[in-house]
Amino acid sequence: MSEHIEPAADGAVPITVKSSGSRTKLPTITNAETFVQELNVLQLEGLLFDFSRKHSDKSVSVTEATDAAGRSVKLVFDPRYHRPGVLAYRVLQAIFRKLTREGYPFEDTVSFSRDEIMELAGRGTRSGGAQGQELYHAIQQLRRTDITAEFTNKGTQVRDKVVFSLLNAALFSEHKGRVQACSLVPDPIIIQSLNDRHWAAFNWDRMKHLDPVAMVLYKQLFWQMCRLAGRTVRELETAHADHPQVVKRSVQEIRYNKDVGDIFEHWLAGLKMPAHKSKIIEKYGERFDALKAVGLIRSYQVEKGSTVGNFTLTVRPGSAFVSDYLDLYLSRYQPQLKYEAARDRVAIAEPLALVAQFHKTLTGQATIDTDMFSEKDRAFAVQLIAKYGFDGASAFMSFAIAAAKTDRYPVRQLIGVKQYVNPWLAGRDASRGQAGGTATGEAPASIGALIRKFHLPAQA
Repeated sequence: MSEHIEPAADGAVPITVKSSGSRTKLPTITNAETFVQELNVLQLEGLLFDFSRKHSDKSVSVTEATDAAGRSVKLVFDPRYHRPGVLAYRVLQAIFRKLTREGYPFEDTVSFSRDEIMELAGRGTRSGGAQGQELYHAIQQLRRTDITAEFTNKGTQVRDKVVFSLLNAALFSEHKGRVQACSLVPDPIIIQSLNDRHWAAFNWDRMKHLDPVAMVLYKQLFWQMCRLAGRTVRELETAHADHPQVVKRSVQEIRYNKDVGDIFEHWLAGLKMPAHKSKIIEKYGERFDALKAVGLIRSYQVEKGSTVGNFTLTVRPGSAFVSDYLDLYLSRYQPQLKYEAARDRVAIAEPLALVAQFHKTLTGQATIDTDMFSEKDRAFAVQLIAKYGFDGASAFMSFAIAAAKTDRYPVRQLIGVKQYVNPWLAGRDASRGQAGGTATGEAPASIGALIRKFHLPAQA
């Protein structure tokens, strides 16, 4: 392995997060969109996803390897959904992008309308049933894959072995077999790590048009060059030579070397390394040219190593890397507002949680056996929560289920109890002040926890 870099305890780049009171701020780039990804997931994703579109091996159910940080990793794939593929990778990027846009502190749920997630995942705004099923399948791949790995705790710098999945739960609404909205719950360990500021930051505008393989290369190369740049800056600070122009010039002159075999083993799972230099350039040269075009690197070379079949990639940072590194890691931070998170919580996450709670109460079971609900139910839940608050809507739901049982009315969906709104209101007004009668009830502090409570275990 010929990677010329001294590994830190957790691979972290020196990053100064400035606080203003209780508000912690995310890094921003002038006139560009920032993308933040949890650092442990960044180091794992090269093993987790299969980027081979045509030759994916669906027979693999368990794989063990080491990730980009040298940690032992065990992956268990659900035989119904197999190893996460290219679309699942795009969906994961959409999740982190949405979390970034919603700002710090990070919420425990991420909600998408159908068109929104299809667009964020690079699928345009097609609304056909086939695309919806592909999207559902990709999300289930993220949810149903068990990961056993050492997770770095930034606060203690200790690596703890944990078993988790990227998504802890997922709820959907559908209309005529087409997914209309979804509420996704990332594993709490990921959200906690993000809120502990254990992340890597990138310029989304430079990455968004890259194909998945080029995007993986972009993120891994950017992160590794950031580590080298961080070491360079520390050396300049120690020597009291950290004038801005000196820092910029020194960062421009760094060089990063990486064993090509390691790239395919740790960054590009499922892809076979070509045996000859000419084939490496032929198959992957366009990806590196794309990285040059967006300014991440200004040059790259693939050279033969000392042994047969061994090659080394050498890259030098481009002007865009230098600019983004200075913006993201050496400049001031600006606040991110959370208006979008509040909107999605009201329109998608809370209504789907209410519909899930309805089905749990209706069946009397501790968990529910579905994650797909009627879009009409979600829309009705939106109306109930808007008028009566989450607590009020929950109180109505309990009243309506009891009333339907008394009337021997075979209700199956939330919208099916709509006729009980007026009787519930009359009873509530007559007993004003009793629990559940308020019209200003607030949603639980953690919608994600509520969804997990009513959801099936990750491995059914």
